[in-house]
Amino acid sequence: MKIIDLDLSDLELIEGEHSDCGKLRTALDGSQDCYKCEGDDGILGGYMICHVLPDAMEVQDLWVRPAKRRSGIARALLLHLDAVARRRNIPQIWLEVRGDNRAAQSLYRQSGFIQTGLRKGYYGQTRSVSESVECDAILMTKML
Repeated sequence: MKIIDLDLSDLELIEGEHSDCGKLRTALDGSQDCYKCEGDDGILGGYMICHVLPDAMEVQDLWVRPAKRRSGIARALLLHLDAVARRRNIPQIWLEVRGDNRAAQSLYRQSGFIQTGLRKGYYGQTRSVSESVECDAILMTKML
């Protein structure tokens, strides 16, 4: 696997698989760091968008192709972010994860993140006209 900068030409590779390409397009046009992970086959397996602050890097989005999940791509992107933050002398990394995404929470804990906050009912999800479900947002931090 290799991690390199993500660019606008990569959008067409994922538009049919990812639900929020608008956020990605905005990030690529702005001042955020965007990285992609390619497999040995040269195929884009996932990407990460990070907002850079003077004292922290914040993961805005981390996405892995469904067919490539549980293959080490997300872990490789997080390790790359660690290295970037350390080179820039940035002491911490922040992220937010859905309370119902147990696999991501486990990965983040294994990668050294700890829960530092909770936003109750942050994510709203409508299942039908009569049923609405809320999901918490878990805030996590990794000190470097």
